[in-house]
Amino acid sequence: MWPDLWLLENQLPLFILNDLFNLAKTAAYDDEYEGLSLITITFGFAQAVLTVLPIENSLLEIFFLQATHFLDWLRLSLQPSQEPIKTEFQAQNIPSAMELHQGGVKFQLGSSKTLLDISFNKGTLESPFLTVYDNSVSFYRNILAFENMHGYSRYFNDYVIMMSYLVNTAKDAELLIQNGVIGLGNSERLSSVFRSLVKESSLSGNFQYSGLVENLNIHCGHRCNKWKAILKQNYFNTPWASISVVAAVILLVLTCIQTACSIVAL
Repeated sequence: MWPDLWLLENQLPLFILNDLFNLAKTAAYDDEYEGLSLITITFGFAQAVLTVLPIENSLLEIFFLQATHFLDWLRLSLQPSQEPIKTEFQAQNIPSAMELHQGGVKFQLGSSKTLLDISFNKGTLESPFLTVYDNSVSFYRNILAFENMHGYSRYFNDYVIMMSYLVNTAKDAELLIQNGVIGLGNSERLSSVFRSLVKESSLSGNFQYSGLVENLNIHCGHRCNKWKAILKQNYFNTPWASISVVAAVILLVLTCIQTACSIVAL
């Protein structure tokens, strides 16, 4: 029944659930409730959620006392660990994973356990591990709806938009899977998941990843980064390709030396 507890229409104020739980602690069943509380029981079934959304247990514990509903609990726990740098930007400037790859950007599994902590540093885009299951779409959709309905900061909304651009095609998704950022074998399924979710999202001028997007575009706009990426991806992608390139360079150098020596001899 745990998926039903996260549906938007099934949200009950946590203080009501806590009062009902306390009422159940009658003298006849006092021993059975010893050491139990609403938060300990909730943590038990929340472990299934953690397979869908990577959230630190410590964050869940901290924000449970602040939350008004189960979905609010997740919303609070998913907030970025620090306020992102924001700038003015246009949505069409958000690059896909393949475009970033061709611009010399590397992909790496992020150290943060907060799903929304996507960062870019020294040419590497870091993102926490994401696994998409069959029930993920419904789960994400309810968080989006709850966030928008109550007028909260649209952190998850912006994450969905960012991911929809990053995994715009199956090739984008396959690239992230190969780099260990996403755990999903079906790349077609991944791109369709975010294309479906982004229809229920809205892009505003307060987009939390605007600064990140600007830095990515600046990096990809440098010609030297593109040239390095082309050399690595086309000529140094395998050991044999690297050997062939080195051999060709050595042959070219020897040919130039021989030509120079012939000219000097004349």
